[in-house]
Amino acid sequence: MKSPKILSKSLQELQINDIVFRSELKQNCIAIEYDLTAHGKILRSLLRAIECWGDKAF
Repeated sequence: MKSPKILSKSLQELQINDIVFRSELKQNCIAIEYDLTAHGKILRSLLRAIECWGDKAF
């Protein structure tokens, strides 16, 4: 399990590389939500295709 500091740094790098975007939800307390950008969704489908290929090839 990643420490909160490492997780935060990883999420920040994903934001910088336009893979995820960050939203602050203002409800009773402030919550942070991350979601995939358009580029992140393309990357997800590519990784799934590679995973399927790996399952069949090995």
